[in-house]
Amino acid sequence: MKKIYPILFSAILLLNACISDDGNYDYTPLKEVTIEGVADSYRFILQEHQTITPKITTELTADNLAYCWRIGNDTLATSPVLDYTFTNVLASKDPLTFEVIDLSTNVRYAKRMEIAVVSPFQSGWMIFSVLNNAACLSFQSYEDKLSLYEDVYQEVNGEASRVAH
Repeated sequence: MKKIYPILFSAILLLNACISDDGNYDYTPLKEVTIEGVADSYRFILQEHQTITPKITTELTADNLAYCWRIGNDTLATSPVLDYTFTNVLASKDPLTFEVIDLSTNVRYAKRMEIAVVSPFQSGWMIFSVLNNAACLSFQSYEDKLSLYEDVYQEVNGEASRVAH
């Protein structure tokens, strides 16, 4: 019986603690940022300039916002519009991420997109041809809007192919 009194006393104290909760529950909702106008995935061609312009809707002032386009830890741009040319084939599995950062609260609103950066010579037809009375390899690309590269060597290296006539 002596063991019941301390348990009963503890239960009464615990119930009293729950009843007299004086917490501050006056919360102010955060102003939201909505990012629209971007696809869930992109397939970019190597060495081709790309532009992505998202539509950002918010009640926050523009002076209070910062922007960041990144892949993994690599920052591509710090503007609301991505203007970028990929210079190497992307082997990373990290998504392309666009963040809008509220500088007053450091709250980040993000949109993630799957990305593939491919060579224009990844898929298509290799064609043996004659250009200016010299043999060369041409390429009909499926990746680059069905573009025809008349001299692949010149396209890749920036100089005419050295083939003996």
